[in-house]
Amino acid sequence: MVQRVESGTHVLEIHNLYKRYKSGTVANRSLSISLDESEFVCVMGPNGAGKSTLIRQISALLRPTSGTIRVCGLDARRDPRKVKAKIGYQPQHLSGLSELTFFEALYFLGRLRRMDKKALTARIREISSALQTEPVLKKRLDRISGGYRRLLGVSLALLPEPPLLLLDEPTAGLDPVHRRLVWRQIHHHQERGAAVLVASHNLAEVQTHMDRYAIMVDGEWVKEGDFQVLAEEAEAEALVSIRIDPVRGQEGALEEALTQMGVCGQYDAEQRCLVASGRSSVLLDALQRGIGRLARMSREIKIERGSLESYYLEAVRRKGAT
Repeated sequence: MVQRVESGTHVLEIHNLYKRYKSGTVANRSLSISLDESEFVCVMGPNGAGKSTLIRQISALLRPTSGTIRVCGLDARRDPRKVKAKIGYQPQHLSGLSELTFFEALYFLGRLRRMDKKALTARIREISSALQTEPVLKKRLDRISGGYRRLLGVSLALLPEPPLLLLDEPTAGLDPVHRRLVWRQIHHHQERGAAVLVASHNLAEVQTHMDRYAIMVDGEWVKEGDFQVLAEEAEAEALVSIRIDPVRGQEGALEEALTQMGVCGQYDAEQRCLVASGRSSVLLDALQRGIGRLARMSREIKIERGSLESYYLEAVRRKGAT
């Protein structure tokens, strides 16, 4: 059963978090965010943006330079042991467990969390069945695939049924079947009250799961807020491409019609079609007004909407990131 938090208390609350390494590298800059029960937040950003550093600080594995982190009302600096007990953490990479079997790794770390032996064994069987890892339970970790090692990390995060799940690229390297099983289990815990923070740069995958988002570049938020607002904004601002296959002899008339509608279209001689592109908020509105006229001079009209991921990439590029 997922542990619950006191009424009125955020599961996670971060305020003005700042992290500078001894080398002088600044990984996080004045980050603030909060999560409540059953809320799913995705932190997106390119490699090196500071996502993993953020998660390690929340997990009380890395001490922030300044700012505050509270998990279920507990201060991560003052009570790191109590904070760790409230968190299920899946890192990008696991190390130091290679001589253990899959089952032994889960059992060992479950006992470190003071889980009852009988309940722990039953929980391991439950997770293994849900994620279909039974075939490797008795195999040593240095003899299983990278995908199964990734599933071990996810299993370790889910094992204690904590109020906060921190997942760093949870499905990277997994096959389609196991990706779906992992997301199913994440949502199962979310529905039972767990707050979920996922770090990823694969927007195409996580966009169907998140409630809120935060885009990080060079250690700071570029954009953050409600995901539905982001999706609507992306839809309005994304580029849309239109390809019109004209009726023979109507090429010039079509180009003139587009110009009168305020759309700049050019004839592609090789593909024998007119091509136009622009912001969807402008282009689709113009097409809606003149679609009847265009249809009379066309054999086919194709509209290709820009993806949400392309909008995210543009937001990242504006900050100079690759």
